[in-house]
Amino acid sequence: MRASVLRRGRWTFWLILVAFLLGLVRVPVAVLQLTRRLPSDGPTWYVVLQGSFGVVQFAIALVMLADYRRHGVWGAR
Repeated sequence: MRASVLRRGRWTFWLILVAFLLGLVRVPVAVLQLTRRLPSDGPTWYVVLQGSFGVVQFAIALVMLADYRRHGVWGAR
């Protein structure tokens, strides 16, 4: 039973990885909002925070990719 659960849950790794990689899109959007080329979603601190979250998400995605190359989806056993 455990092997089937692991196989079915493998897609979640890839889903999270893609979502975190796309977090990098927040950075140029935040820059465009700060330069007033796009309408702002809120106060300046909120736009900066969203851009920072995008950088952190992308960094986590890079770590996930590095670990995947080293150990596979489920890590070292």
